Amino acid sequence: DYYGLSIFTLICCCLPVGVAALIFSYEVQSANAIGDVPRALKASNRAKILNYVALVLGAFCWMLVSNH
Repeated sequence: DYYGLSIFTLICCCLPVGVAALIFSYEVQSANAIGDVPRALKASNRAKILNYVALVLGAFCWMLVSNH
């Protein structure tokens, strides 16, 4: 799962997208706990995509702020 990365993106990059990624990361853990592998894989993929989006948005915002 992408729990650690989700916390990082939540704090450092993009709060709204980071929250969504954290929710899907938690869903991965919950699905794995009950043995629901397809649901865990789907949630993991969503968490990964959201984390990448948050990283890109965070980098973009840092570039905007640093240019002013």
